[in-house]
Amino acid sequence: MTAATRDSARPRNRAALSRSPIILVVYQVRFDPQPLEPASVLHFQELVGKREYPQIMQAPSPQLSLRIGEQAVAPAPTAGAWQIAAETGAWTISLGPDSAALQTANGFTTWEESFQPRLAAFLAALEECMSPSITQRCGLRYVNQLSGLHIDSMPPDLGRYLSHVVIPALDRSVGDVIGSQQQLLLRLADETMCGLRVAFGPEGRPHEYGCVIDIDVYSDVAQEFSAGSLSEAANRLNDNAHDVFEATLDPTYLDSLR
Repeated sequence: MTAATRDSARPRNRAALSRSPIILVVYQVRFDPQPLEPASVLHFQELVGKREYPQIMQAPSPQLSLRIGEQAVAPAPTAGAWQIAAETGAWTISLGPDSAALQTANGFTTWEESFQPRLAAFLAALEECMSPSITQRCGLRYVNQLSGLHIDSMPPDLGRYLSHVVIPALDRSVGDVIGSQQQLLLRLADETMCGLRVAFGPEGRPHEYGCVIDIDVYSDVAQEFSAGSLSEAANRLNDNAHDVFEATLDPTYLDSLR
């Protein structure tokens, strides 16, 4: 799929689906390593709002133990990451010395209403508190869960829900296929990349299936770190993610979610 080039960085207004399948939204940005002091983390929390994110904790980065022959190699010290979270846990910010992320599991309604304002505050606080110089990667990920898909025959019935573009070729000569997982890497407009994972399998009841559509749109073109530019780029990534999501579904089924 090739997405049309956007003439404007402003996001397109989209009505929330009445049966939204979104279970996770994550925005992540990677940048040149910066010192991450507790005082900076506390200042970051003040800027994004302690009432919005009252919980703060340190989460040490995992360390990798190595062994070469009989000699153990001590792992290099790793800087700890921090998490700043809402009281309910619906929204979480992760801060590390070279990356930061904003995510929600159940706080998303629409981009303009729920995610975009928090993202703008997140990026502005990151710029002020850590002052990165270079953005190495920025990405937006949507994980969607479709449930209760009634399928009697595979693969014909799967076409009632998914586009033929993402339905794998199924050869039943050696057995009945009851699940599948495939990954695609797409190049979209303006050198934006998209990792697309589509997986489906039985949910328990006879002939009922579930499907996960995991969309990760990103740019790994290095550029000067700017909260304003990153916010505009995130709007475009959001448009890209919606285009890919809509392209993976059968149009009639998509309409049933509206």
